[in-house]
Amino acid sequence: MARAAELARVLTLRKQIMSESPHALFLLAGDTISPSVESITYQGRQMIDAWNSSGLDYATLGITNSTLARMFARAHERFAFQMAGSERRRQKDRQTFGSTPEFVVREFDGVKIGLFGIVLQETLQTSRPGPDVDILDPCATAAKVIPNIHAAGAQVVVALTHQTLADDKQLARCSGVDVIIGGHEHTLLESMSGHSADFQDDFRCPRTRRIDLNISKSTGKLDSIDWQVIPVTDQVKDDVAFAPINQKYSALLKTLEQPVGRTVV
Repeated sequence: MARAAELARVLTLRKQIMSESPHALFLLAGDTISPSVESITYQGRQMIDAWNSSGLDYATLGITNSTLARMFARAHERFAFQMAGSERRRQKDRQTFGSTPEFVVREFDGVKIGLFGIVLQETLQTSRPGPDVDILDPCATAAKVIPNIHAAGAQVVVALTHQTLADDKQLARCSGVDVIIGGHEHTLLESMSGHSADFQDDFRCPRTRRIDLNISKSTGKLDSIDWQVIPVTDQVKDDVAFAPINQKYSALLKTLEQPVGRTVV
């Protein structure tokens, strides 16, 4: 889970990138609400408020628990960003978790890209997503979703995943996606499988990543990919727009930082 101070700096970087490339999308590959003491205490509200303020566009669900299900069920909760979770389904009616869309298609200057989400199947054993949740096979899900993305006019397909790098490579081989943006490994990784580029990033936010997809306007196809890793240090100024979030939660978070014991082993 990213810290508020880091997200205030990420917002500064996001605005800088948007000024250089207004067609940028701000993406998150899961694990933002759980596990953390803060999210247990505040039921994840502090992170939803933080991401809403940071201008997040899309996030995959990650290894979440029933806390997120309760948040989706509460009518007063508002997500300014959109969740993507194609294969996470309710057992009773096979609808997507939280009624999230199977995929989204965005158009920039006449060029369309499609995006869908994938979550680690082991989440059913390693977390508590709820008794009525099933997670379908990633390859079977991609085989169903990607033709619909192409039918909607997108030739470039991005998978926003929360699974291991090995699972990402398998998804690349079975689906033919163009880009995979993942997060489960919680370390900085870059890989190629077939023609698919795969990026996984850190658990917290000491770094963020800019990925430029160079898509031909005439064909709509992906010509090349450029990327860079951007350090999120104290040299990056906090965006003042994030100040209300810090003010809202700083006093509460300090009460959780009090040490209750110490051990040397």
